[in-house]
Amino acid sequence: MLNLISEGVNGYLLKNADPDEMERAILRVHEMGYYFSEDISTLVLKNLNKTEKAEVVFNPDFSERELDVLELICKEYTNAEIAETFDVSIRTAEGYRQKLVEKAGAKNIAGLVVLALKYNWVTL
Repeated sequence: MLNLISEGVNGYLLKNADPDEMERAILRVHEMGYYFSEDISTLVLKNLNKTEKAEVVFNPDFSERELDVLELICKEYTNAEIAETFDVSIRTAEGYRQKLVEKAGAKNIAGLVVLALKYNWVTL
């Protein structure tokens, strides 16, 4: 179920849901953007707790400079601002970004920021 939520599922009903619950679900999705039955919510929370307890901390081998650049990325610095901060070219700043994404195993900068915050690679 967690994988469905992470893929963007906004609601879920069991196949034995009664018509009243179906109506509540439709209204809730319309008003709030999501709906999960109480049974599903309980199941998700139980699995989430298990996942958090079993979670292994992922810590790539970032250099000090890469960690400094990562902190600036998380503070929404542009490549030009990063280049200016470290007195390097914009291409070098772009290279740092790309290397960070690769080392972290992220798909893009947004994913990199999520991982950085999740694993406490930076402090803001």
